Amino acid sequence: MRRRTYLTASLAAAVGLAGCENVLDEANQSDEPDEQTTEDENEGDPRLELAEEFVFAAISGDGETAIELLHPESPLREIDFENQEPDDLEDLRIEESEVVEESDDSATVRLAVQIAVDGNEQTEELGLELRQSEGAWTVWDTVELPAGDDGTSSVPQVSFAIEYNSDEGTLSITHEAGDTVVASNLFVSGDGIAQTGTWEELGGSTSGTSGGESAVTAGDRVTVDVSSEYSVRVGWDSGQDSATLASKTGSADEETSGLRIGALVNLSGSLSEDGIQVANGFLSGLSYKDGATPPEWNGAGEYDLTVGEQPVSVLVRDAETDPDRTASVASELVTDEDVDVLFGGGTAAGAFPVSRIAEQQEVPYLACPVTATELTGESCNEFVFRTTATSAMMARTGGRYIVEETDIERVALVANDFAMGQEWVSNYRQILADGDVDVVYEEFVPLGNNRWDGVLEEVESAGADAIVGGFIPNSQATFLQAFLAANSDVQFLSHFWTAAGLRGPGSILEDALGSNFTARDVREANVGPFVTRYHWNQFDNPVNDWFVNAHTDVYGTVPDTFASSAFTAASAIVQAARERGEWTSDAVVNGLEGMTVEDTPKGSGGYSFQEFNNQARSDVTVAPIVAADRDDWRAPIQPGSPLFRVAGSEATLPSSAVDCTLR
Repeated sequence: MRRRTYLTASLAAAVGLAGCENVLDEANQSDEPDEQTTEDENEGDPRLELAEEFVFAAISGDGETAIELLHPESPLREIDFENQEPDDLEDLRIEESEVVEESDDSATVRLAVQIAVDGNEQTEELGLELRQSEGAWTVWDTVELPAGDDGTSSVPQVSFAIEYNSDEGTLSITHEAGDTVVASNLFVSGDGIAQTGTWEELGGSTSGTSGGESAVTAGDRVTVDVSSEYSVRVGWDSGQDSATLASKTGSADEETSGLRIGALVNLSGSLSEDGIQVANGFLSGLSYKDGATPPEWNGAGEYDLTVGEQPVSVLVRDAETDPDRTASVASELVTDEDVDVLFGGGTAAGAFPVSRIAEQQEVPYLACPVTATELTGESCNEFVFRTTATSAMMARTGGRYIVEETDIERVALVANDFAMGQEWVSNYRQILADGDVDVVYEEFVPLGNNRWDGVLEEVESAGADAIVGGFIPNSQATFLQAFLAANSDVQFLSHFWTAAGLRGPGSILEDALGSNFTARDVREANVGPFVTRYHWNQFDNPVNDWFVNAHTDVYGTVPDTFASSAFTAASAIVQAARERGEWTSDAVVNGLEGMTVEDTPKGSGGYSFQEFNNQARSDVTVAPIVAADRDDWRAPIQPGSPLFRVAGSEATLPSSAVDCTLR
């Protein structure tokens, strides 16, 4: 399955000449395209012959010839032409070539080049500057073509995406990048198409203008009905010039190709329980979209599912809580296993290199259970998406609860001194300040800290009504032990972890309050409520009901904290492929952008990806601490019924607070 869109807005970008990018770099070309030149064979002009020979060599992978034709001092010598080996270039022809500017020792040649890649054809214009070297013509560099009489290049430079929707039996033609084009000059024609005509006649969107006329610009789309076998052409005709801008031939059967998904999860070490719940949640999400029972868990390996009629393979790999291994395995999954989508990442330290691999290889990456805000902040890229609620979302929810639901006026903020703890404190501080609640004390403590006497004394001396703890599980447990022993009048608020993370705090509560403690006992001890991203009893809807029952039946436990975001990641991938009508990397990336996910454990439309950074918004709740009431929850404590809910639009950081602008 293709991971790259070869037919870009200009041939210069497509072959890497203008930006020195190797775009046609996927190896193992099996069939060389037939070299076809213009009908008049250039009438013997050596400059045109040179320009055409260079274009054929540069695009089709004949690096030796391309280098031989360059001027000795050409800046194009920086390009590694030897590795330009496109694997699915099917045809290459030059429709026109002409000298548009010339002098005694230099000339500019315009070439109209038609390339066919993976069933798509597009004509692009390329300008080459030629210079004399030792009495012979050579290629110097690519150039912007001279303007025409109307001040514009004769043929628009546009990239169109043509996508088949098998559910609707339609083709969507979308202007992705390039020039704005007058709508009445664009034509859609072909075979197996129910409607043909101009873009305007077919009801296509026109969000631009050109010369006072409606025009098609990036994001505009037209949709046409097609039969199971179709051939479509997007043409342009100005009345003086004409060209084919894009085309596609295909059938419904060709679109049934499925997906290969590489899942990187921690299956060994201290975070193995988290890794297993993430993998099980993801497999459950795929199964829900097919109406099937989730597959049994057999550890790392390949899980072959069918979603509708599409084969979906999930290649589960152990990240081992090791960033270097995570990156290495992610690279192998893409390059050796040919996966179309990456999922997981284990920890934040592992997710960041995976995000860079996703960007380099142009495959979508759905990170889970990574909570560091930076991944969809200053380190964001267009191929990285996240459904997991971030640390900032947790803090913003806890802060709003204090402001809107309590009489607390003075707060102490104490957190572990690492990135997540700093995010908790900074976001609590902001929300509390906006709500006129004073932060009277702040303290960052090292990871592993287990002595709290001095901190508790300083909190009380500062006159705090409540202390908010931004802790990892071990620190949360030892702080809770010290807090209960101090019999403090200050209220302690924090956040729920996974079952594994709640065993320590739960045991502390049992030791202090007795094994049969009640919710009232916890309240009277001034503990809680806590914030939770997701637990099985916080959301009441049909999808969550199915999820809880199926997950418990197959895996023996109720879904844990990160299981909902994993389920939703799988659901979103399938939704993107179905809506786009293509089970490819490109379709998943394009489909996820700005998507509201239909089927989620937080309800229909419970997650929506923000367009500016690909972070999903979702509701976050606040709940009291209660004793566990079911055997399939493997911790002494659990959240009670939700007391407070913050909508995803309010919990998630707005664009003004995020150093990322993707679109």
